[in-house]
Amino acid sequence: MSHTVQQGADHPVNQDFDPLDSKYLADPYPYFAKFRRETPIFYAPKIDFLVVSRYENILNIVKDPETFSRGCRSCSIR
Repeated sequence: MSHTVQQGADHPVNQDFDPLDSKYLADPYPYFAKFRRETPIFYAPKIDFLVVSRYENILNIVKDPETFSRGCRSCSIR
């Protein structure tokens, strides 16, 4: 499980994250434990998506759709 995270100007970027990788699909839990510890929110360019791994962050996003909508792609991560 090697995931190199680059620190970008606005947010961390994980070039390696691929949710369709067979190792990830076989057991995603160690990956998310590492994400929660090291980079709870990061951009995954392979899927062109921000990955959020902490429950509290996900709750905040769900409760504030105006800030965290797909239409706000140029907004920075808080």
